[in-house]
Amino acid sequence: MKYAVLTLTLFAVSCGRTPGADPSAAARASARLHAAKSFQVLELVGTRIEEFFGRRQQGVEAFSEELFSLRGKWRALFWSREDFERHVRRRFEEHLFRAEDFEREVLAPVRADLAFAIDASEAGVAADLNAWARASRPGVSEPDVRPALSRLVTGLVLKDLGLNVASIAGSEVAALAASAILTRAGILGASVAAGAGSSWMTLGIGLVVGTIAGIVIDSIVGEELEETARDSVRFELDALRRKMLESEDGIWRASLRALETHGRALERSAARLVEGSGHDAHPA
Repeated sequence: MKYAVLTLTLFAVSCGRTPGADPSAAARASARLHAAKSFQVLELVGTRIEEFFGRRQQGVEAFSEELFSLRGKWRALFWSREDFERHVRRRFEEHLFRAEDFEREVLAPVRADLAFAIDASEAGVAADLNAWARASRPGVSEPDVRPALSRLVTGLVLKDLGLNVASIAGSEVAALAASAILTRAGILGASVAAGAGSSWMTLGIGLVVGTIAGIVIDSIVGEELEETARDSVRFELDALRRKMLESEDGIWRASLRALETHGRALERSAARLVEGSGHDAHPA
């Protein structure tokens, strides 16, 4: 029902009728409507994470078979724990994935997904405001408000995140949450945020390796079933998947925060433009 009311309001704007006595309220309504649409991209973000780990589960069998081969058992018995863990990590990265695989297959596409959704929401609001301006002054050519809108949004995003451009690279959650917005605006180079999330996955791989190395050593010495190790690898992979989907440090929630941050900034920026006070907000 709420969105139906907003749609009717925007229809009035697009038809050239001033939407009531409070133009800033109509601008905010437009921003809320278009920002709400951008949240649909979160389903795609979740799908990318699910598919990445789903594909990696397929490599568990080969990984386990190598660890429990005669050579693998010999290494577990006679190598130091540190050397064996390095060996397990190499085999993990060969059969399952490396941190850079997660960057390439999940993080980079997610940033592109967010940038596309954010761009579409800004374009939608700008189109509404442009139509409103043309209707209010027939025969007068009005400049496109999109550049001014994007500048305002970018400045408010930085302010909302409590960041400056230099500090973004040092904060992984902030980098993911801000990079799609700021890269699209031409302020932040994509390379600055390229490592966002990679150290999360590097740490995650390290935890898996340590856990699996201990299980393999114990399984060989104690003659436990190899299936225990395979199940543990699958469990740890699923734990990483859940972390990326559900943890506050995970990719899905970082994407959610990016959209929430952008939505707030878009609403405030649209209102400022129609109020004529947009000149006082610039990127920090």
